[in-house]
Amino acid sequence: MPFAARGVHEIPLITQKARVAVDEDIVGLRSDAGEHTREKEFNEAAAVLNALLARRRHALLLAGFALRNVRALIGAWRVIRALPQLDVTLSTSPQGRHLRSLVRRRFVGVPRRRNAVAVAALPGEIDEFLRGRPRQAVRTNITRAKAEGIECTRLSTRAEQARRVADVLATRDEDATRIRDVARERLDAGIDEFFAAVDGTDATLVVAAVTVDQEWAHIGWFVSDPHDERSAEARYLLYVHVFEYLIALGVRYVFVQSAVTLPPGLRYFQRRLGFVPTNLRLSRTEIPTRTQIGEASRTSQCEAV
Repeated sequence: MPFAARGVHEIPLITQKARVAVDEDIVGLRSDAGEHTREKEFNEAAAVLNALLARRRHALLLAGFALRNVRALIGAWRVIRALPQLDVTLSTSPQGRHLRSLVRRRFVGVPRRRNAVAVAALPGEIDEFLRGRPRQAVRTNITRAKAEGIECTRLSTRAEQARRVADVLATRDEDATRIRDVARERLDAGIDEFFAAVDGTDATLVVAAVTVDQEWAHIGWFVSDPHDERSAEARYLLYVHVFEYLIALGVRYVFVQSAVTLPPGLRYFQRRLGFVPTNLRLSRTEIPTRTQIGEASRTSQCEAV
């Protein structure tokens, strides 16, 4: 059973201005009739599983729903099991340990794979990612964002990270407790890369926190100013900026949270950006960190002497 990851993402602002190319290749998965069918099947499975999860704290309601919808639940589980699968190999670094905690799930003490996670496969160059009709909406939105003077930057200091996070949190409702808690958690961890989209007056529109380890990255916090219509386009621009940065690092895959538990608006937004529901299986192999490789090399040289 898929569960939501420990990240915070919001439903993107959907304005008339931002609703671009709705009738033309909304997502990359709709490149042919077969892909469209699989997407429809996944959305139906997600609806059934979300209905089940909504009753998980009430045993009688949960049991009653399951009994009334046995056939639908079996069908939904078959759809999830048939999703593409990727093996996740991580290092022993703090970033690797954090990603491992997100991918590993246990059932009665037994490690199990993480199902139906939204994963984007990154190509070798950002131009390749932006090419083709499936990315038309992405290209249009980033062009508009740039025309409005919005720029993206990596936040290299802790002070700058804290300031930008505080800026965007100041635009949120006071009851957005989960968003604030995760922001504090990611800042305190000190292992994430932070990025921001800002306008010409240096106002913060969007902030993202990304954990990077080897060929994998996780976007655990991606929050915008809900009162500024430009945030819709700024979100696209910041995603592409983050993707370009990760490609330069050699990252091949980016994941966020369960594609099942994503709100429909956010699932729609992420599929425009190439995220596909995927089953993740944690590899037993651990990649040594660069520090460990260096220590091993020095030990080998000393032994040779």
